[in-house]
Amino acid sequence: MKKRAKRAQRPKVILAARGVLQRSRDKKILLLKRSRRDGWAAGRWELPGGKFEPGQSLLRILKGEMMELLKRVLKREIDEETSLKVSRRWIIPLRRYERADRVGRSAGSRYSETVFQCTRFSGKVKLSKEHESYRWVTVEEALGGRLRLTTDARKALEFMLE
Repeated sequence: MKKRAKRAQRPKVILAARGVLQRSRDKKILLLKRSRRDGWAAGRWELPGGKFEPGQSLLRILKGEMMELLKRVLKREIDEETSLKVSRRWIIPLRRYERADRVGRSAGSRYSETVFQCTRFSGKVKLSKEHESYRWVTVEEALGGRLRLTTDARKALEFMLE
């Protein structure tokens, strides 16, 4: 009896969006500290955002509406994580990059992350269970070494200084 060769599985691609929420009056950005109980990047500082959730329409991506879809994902995630309301009209794409995920449930997957700058938002910060604290800091303060940033947050903020 012949054995079937296992077909190599392609790594799954995870679409993600992060937002650099920057106040106009003092140019400070919002950083969120991940809960220490969280399995990924516990206790590290990150930018608000998240992943494209299963069940959301991939057809829209195929039709070329990816930027609008990512803006909606980011708007939803910012609302869930901070209670701040962001106007989609003021979500400006800054940078897109890809990376491999090596740990956790999505190990072996590829992340395609788009970072947006958000300059118009309203409300008061109210954190979700994913985060335990927040701070408004300048980009230079964030990169100064006193805050333990996630790798993704560091990449996005370094890009802002280029």
